[in-house]
Amino acid sequence: QVDQPDSRSDSTPDGGGGDGGVWSFGGLLKTLSTRSESVLDTYRRDLQEFGSGLKKETELFREVASRAVKDLPNSIEVIDGVIKSTTEIISQGKDTLLASSDAEPETPDANRSLDPGRYSRFESQLMNIQSDPNTFCVEPEDLEE
Repeated sequence: QVDQPDSRSDSTPDGGGGDGGVWSFGGLLKTLSTRSESVLDTYRRDLQEFGSGLKKETELFREVASRAVKDLPNSIEVIDGVIKSTTEIISQGKDTLLASSDAEPETPDANRSLDPGRYSRFESQLMNIQSDPNTFCVEPEDLEE
């Protein structure tokens, strides 16, 4: 609302009554009420704009939430499938490791003894050194030159 001069005003255009430039109490009240009305109208418009914006955001939020709720079962199914396949892969890996550890001996020495190939003098000496406890427990002596 645009401020328009009140045609019913008892005061002169300079804002005073018959007092010679001093505002009368009635003129002051009219001015205050007009200004207050203008401020209240501005507040009303602002609140209406805020309310309409809030309604739009609420509607948008409801749409997004409803879409999320509709998509939730699909997401749960996908996650469930991933968990099941991961569990299956881990189970297969575990079974494979257990089967391979049952079939093969754990030490390389045992592997070497199962190998029916040729047996060299170097391998014989290496196996003797590896199986001798003094190799790992006794400090080697320095050779004197």
